[in-house]
Amino acid sequence: MQSKILAIDLDGTLLTKLKKITSKNLDAITNYMNLGGMPVIVTGRSTVSAFGYFHQIEKHANKKLRYLACFNGAYIYDQKLNKSYKNFISESLCRSILSIVKREKLTAWFYTEKSRETRSVDVYGYRFPVINKLFKNLNTKKLNEKSDISSYKINVMSFSKAKIANVLGKLKKQFGDVLTFSLSSKYLIEINNKKINKGYVVNFLKNELKASKKDIAFVGDSFNDVPGFQQVRNSFAIKPKNKDVIQYAAHYIDYKRNAVADVINEYILNDVNEIKLIATDLDGTLLENYTKEVSNIAANKVSECVDKKNIYFSIATGRNVDDITMIINKIGIKNKNHCFAIANNGSAIYEFKSGNYLYKETIPYELSKLVFTHIKKLNESKKYGHVGCYVHRILDVERIKNGLNTQLMGYELNFVQERLASFSKNFTKNNWYPKDFTEIDKNFDFKNICKFVIYADSPENNKKIADYFVNKTNLDLTFTTSSKTNVEINAKHVSKGNAIKFLANYLNINIFNVMTLGDEENDLSMLKITPNSFTLTTSKEIVKDAANNVIKSKPSILVSDAISQKILRK
Repeated sequence: MQSKILAIDLDGTLLTKLKKITSKNLDAITNYMNLGGMPVIVTGRSTVSAFGYFHQIEKHANKKLRYLACFNGAYIYDQKLNKSYKNFISESLCRSILSIVKREKLTAWFYTEKSRETRSVDVYGYRFPVINKLFKNLNTKKLNEKSDISSYKINVMSFSKAKIANVLGKLKKQFGDVLTFSLSSKYLIEINNKKINKGYVVNFLKNELKASKKDIAFVGDSFNDVPGFQQVRNSFAIKPKNKDVIQYAAHYIDYKRNAVADVINEYILNDVNEIKLIATDLDGTLLENYTKEVSNIAANKVSECVDKKNIYFSIATGRNVDDITMIINKIGIKNKNHCFAIANNGSAIYEFKSGNYLYKETIPYELSKLVFTHIKKLNESKKYGHVGCYVHRILDVERIKNGLNTQLMGYELNFVQERLASFSKNFTKNNWYPKDFTEIDKNFDFKNICKFVIYADSPENNKKIADYFVNKTNLDLTFTTSSKTNVEINAKHVSKGNAIKFLANYLNINIFNVMTLGDEENDLSMLKITPNSFTLTTSKEIVKDAANNVIKSKPSILVSDAISQKILRK
């Protein structure tokens, strides 16, 4: 069993459109409980409706559940101890929210302690009859403004998406330091006390049950589930209406009806001992640090896995397809039909069998121009020292097949090449596919760029540059790093983890039967998606925290050690 505790959202996840739990989901949860698992309902709903589903699961399983979390965690019930943990939005803050609701002519409902005890909900708004009809299963009543309206949670609704987006921005600006806001749909804002969210529930369970993030899985479908996703090893997004939710989850399920059952049967109870796909980073992982070569022992074990055991193999790197091709040739794999290249941090997936790309993603043209403008300004100001960059485009595979040099365009190229050479004497000679380095000029075409690699002159300045792009540019892109002196920029949602999920789906392989290996921050996304993830004891703490297995080994030897431990064990 992969996760002893399974946190399950209700609406859009466990429940159908008719707000029912399917028999398959009930059977899977029962089986999970019989094997020692602990399901926990974690919902934004009130206790009135949530307890109904709580008892339905208990009746079907003929076992008692222990925890129920409602109002996104503002109310947590421990049935074993018969104890409730409560967290209210203060009376004064509730009245401030109410005044905004009145001014903006919105509808809101307040989940007070009195309404919980009377199994009702207090509604304010000019659409009260509509709300009463929409939520006919709730005991709705008009808000008594003279009563204590301190609440577990406040829902604010409008049938105008534009108005909701506008009001959400105002609320965050005014109350963001004391309240938490989340969108459970485009029409509904959920408000809780600061730090009260589904991630808070996960941390509560960790503390109460002495569990780690590896012990807990989370299944959800909307933005109010994201804080829960971020606190666990295994998170599952169930076909969310807003696909931006997917980037925060380790796994994506493309259907809803029996998705919880499939999460339990195919992932939580899956045998993770059979590895069907190996995905490894290059620099500092498959390659030795200074020589930039693959050790003979690693090459032999990778070849044995691919050629004798028919295991799929992919190099997942920030580099281009040409470099990956060269490394795979050096390893000496015979069965290249089982080999793939995940290039530019996941911007491209190349299949050696067909000689074609399975996936390609570039940075939008205008954003590419903006990124370069920022790089040039930073360098000219010298605020963060000397700054340079080069760009990657999706390569024409015919050029690689025909042995033609790859053109690599850069800004402040002499500085960039000095930085590259400082990593290894072989970095730009023996270990890079032949490239023609060319300085970016005023006629440069910013189309079809899939990655920028920015170089600083020191680790300290690199941190400042990374902070500048993440916090001061407002660019809707992905930022990461693969060394102490670079910042890598890709299109939104591009990551090694997402690329591996795509590849596993293409090969019809369960992500839990994938082995991932990496050593840097741009490897985090792929280390988090499977229990079979490996890194070094010398990696950064953030990387070690993401990996399930931390080995006292060396680059390149790490790959052979992991294969020996997981695949070729005797």
